Amino acid sequence: MKDERSFIWPTLVFGCALGYFLFLRYRVLENPAALYPWDVAWYRDIIENGYRFDGNLFRNQNVAFMPLYPSIAAFLKTLLRIQNTSIAMTAASSLLTYGTCLTFYRTVAFLHGRRVALSAVALFLAFPYSFFLFCGYAEPAFTLCTMLFFHALLVSRRLWMAATLASLSALAKQIGIVLIGLYLLFLLHCFCKDFSKKQSLGNNRWLQAFIKTFPTLWAGLAVWTLYLYIRFDDPLLFNNILVSWTMTTSPMSLSPSRLLDSLSNMLYSLIIAIQYGKDSVSFAYLLALGSFFCILWATIRKMNLYFVLYALLLFAFNVCFRPNTMNPDLGRYMLLNFPFFVSVPFVLDTLSGRNKYVYWIGLAFIVIFFMKYQQDFIELFYHSQWVS
Repeated sequence: MKDERSFIWPTLVFGCALGYFLFLRYRVLENPAALYPWDVAWYRDIIENGYRFDGNLFRNQNVAFMPLYPSIAAFLKTLLRIQNTSIAMTAASSLLTYGTCLTFYRTVAFLHGRRVALSAVALFLAFPYSFFLFCGYAEPAFTLCTMLFFHALLVSRRLWMAATLASLSALAKQIGIVLIGLYLLFLLHCFCKDFSKKQSLGNNRWLQAFIKTFPTLWAGLAVWTLYLYIRFDDPLLFNNILVSWTMTTSPMSLSPSRLLDSLSNMLYSLIIAIQYGKDSVSFAYLLALGSFFCILWATIRKMNLYFVLYALLLFAFNVCFRPNTMNPDLGRYMLLNFPFFVSVPFVLDTLSGRNKYVYWIGLAFIVIFFMKYQQDFIELFYHSQWVS
């Protein structure tokens, strides 16, 4: 029987994950502050000094970062009167991640039952790259918007709320436009089902929902571009800087050369991963390959269709937007690809012969394996070392 009511177990799992992260941060690393380089430094700069631009598109600028996460962290810092910005960012990330876990559990429990839900949350928090959820990156804000979006769309069926969350997700990370696309696909699918019943266009509730919520879908990006236009006289400044920063001439492209570059990088990274194993962040490609087969199997086992579509859209965006995949972005993409964590219990259920004891032993083994690699990747991150 599908049950979505209990939050005790996901709360305990979250507490263990947060405790493990803090243990690694303060007991394993020589300098805990070293966990705050890269994007974290830019978010801290936004929180303390606001958005700035000196007119040079080819110099790294904090305007390249979306505003939702630093706004939440700045609000929490002011509300609780926290003096240390890094502590405020960790607190904001932890609260957002906790909200993500509860919503993730609630949504998956409603669709696939409590065992799958609890397993998915445990895998999500134990994942080798889950330390990004606690150390001041925008991933917690995006994942919370994503989980709330799916809950609104598939559980409570509140379309206006789903549209609002899709809009907010694009303010957390640019990849949030994936949720906007998924929302439109959902409406199109429902519209076609009703249209096949020979229902008139004027009475089609899905068409009416599209008309009512379409402005909401783009409201977040509209406000952000308006702010950039008023402040810096360039509504697409964040995108222009990001293009210059990543040295890509076109941020979104499905050209044959772009796809060929991405595939060749993937194959090369897989070779490195096999050769160096845990000493290379390219190990993420082995996980990505495994996730493909897990999601495929779970699809056969009737995992929710929109979970599968989300995974496909997320992968397509990642390939098109960042063809140079020899970096930690794939690991962060894997963290956002939550259908992978939902699909693993389906595979375990099959391999265990539906024996619950074998199932939980197998899950415990995977969680321990993930947690061990999480420590290895934190050490790589600590030393600013991405590829062996």
